[in-house]
Amino acid sequence: MSKQVLDHLTGRRRFSGRISLSCLTPFQQRVLRKIRTIPTGQVRSYQWVAKEIGAERAARAVGTALARNPIPLLIPCHRVVRSDGSLGEYSGGGPSVKAKLLAFEGVDLENLTRLRSRRKIAAGRRRKGGVDRPMSL
Repeated sequence: MSKQVLDHLTGRRRFSGRISLSCLTPFQQRVLRKIRTIPTGQVRSYQWVAKEIGAERAARAVGTALARNPIPLLIPCHRVVRSDGSLGEYSGGGPSVKAKLLAFEGVDLENLTRLRSRRKIAAGRRRKGGVDRPMSL
């Protein structure tokens, strides 16, 4: 199991072990299942997650669900940031750990900061044809 976790963290292979979310509410489970689809090295906004799970006005509740993430290294809640580009909190050790994880995955944090200052981060719109659009980085 530890090799699977290490492979997951280094991006070699997605963790395929069983993860039980039964201790969470159905809403929290939907949030965590959705964020598992965010590719390594990309970020999405809390608002994007809310829209994707059909709860468009629940961005704050998404943040609360992420705070309840029982295994933040395997369910990548660090890939969810605020719509204004600021990192937000991280249940796995705070914003500084979140920044380190994102940098490790190749996210350009300086560019994210520049986008934040210009307020150019997408909040979860869809392209024609329903294809997800990653946040601009």
